[in-house]
Amino acid sequence: YCLVVASLVSEEAAGQFILDESRRNPGLAMGILEQNGRYRVYAATGKTQAQALSAASNQKISRYKGVWVTRR
Repeated sequence: YCLVVASLVSEEAAGQFILDESRRNPGLAMGILEQNGRYRVYAATGKTQAQALSAASNQKISRYKGVWVTRR
């Protein structure tokens, strides 16, 4: 499971989002997951939905509003 912080229409936009956020929020590792033509930027993973969602309370992640969990 992945904790999604952004959903974008292109891989390039997702990559740019990660680059911009790495400057504003250094030390937070993000990845890109393609699903149904959208590019999900995620900031945490977990073996269960609850594990992934629990990362939303992390200070570096809590600044992103409307985070949600998707299955990888």
